[in-house]
Amino acid sequence: MAGRPFNYLATSLLSLLLIPQLAAAGREFSTPSRMVIVSSGVLYWITPAKEVKTSLKPLETLGSEEWCTPEHMQSRYLESKLLDLFFVRALTERLQTVIPVSAVAVCPGFCYSQLRRFWYEETFSFAKIVLAIQERLLAWTPEQGSRQLIFAAVDGRDNEENMKGEFISRARPVEVSDFVLSDEGHEMQDHVWNETINILNGISDKIAPIVRDCLVAPVSSMN
Repeated sequence: MAGRPFNYLATSLLSLLLIPQLAAAGREFSTPSRMVIVSSGVLYWITPAKEVKTSLKPLETLGSEEWCTPEHMQSRYLESKLLDLFFVRALTERLQTVIPVSAVAVCPGFCYSQLRRFWYEETFSFAKIVLAIQERLLAWTPEQGSRQLIFAAVDGRDNEENMKGEFISRARPVEVSDFVLSDEGHEMQDHVWNETINILNGISDKIAPIVRDCLVAPVSSMN
């Protein structure tokens, strides 16, 4: 598995393993549990290369030596956030209607925090100076960013169907990128899902029963 997008795979693994517990909580309290996965608005900036989006195994392609060069790795963060959204939308299409669980993706916004503290400890560059200025002038505080996560978790409870599979930004569901909505985007989404399940089946023997008991083959794609 060397070179594969662990950031995305770890999120997917944990999310699938949580489904039985979330479903049990939803039944106990007679309200759907909601899974919130942090994505980012940077997914609007990325359209995967042809070799990636047409591959039957996009994760394997991205993890190959050819696609792990410094040049390609510059877009890996953007690609990981696109993969997170793909996961949320693919999961939404497959969750059984009797399973009281929904999933959304959320963008917390551009926030200033200690997340990049080690980056600034290295040699300064013009790009780092520009980013530092942007953080001071434009970035939200971590508390402001956290409001987006809270909104994604608790808002819209009066109409859960309208929240399922949505991308939340600035405290409201927003339309995703043209690529995600396109036929080729949905095809890549399905390929990523199938590959993800195959990989995770090799990591945990709990994945196959969860897929069998909680998910179904998608009937139609999301709009």
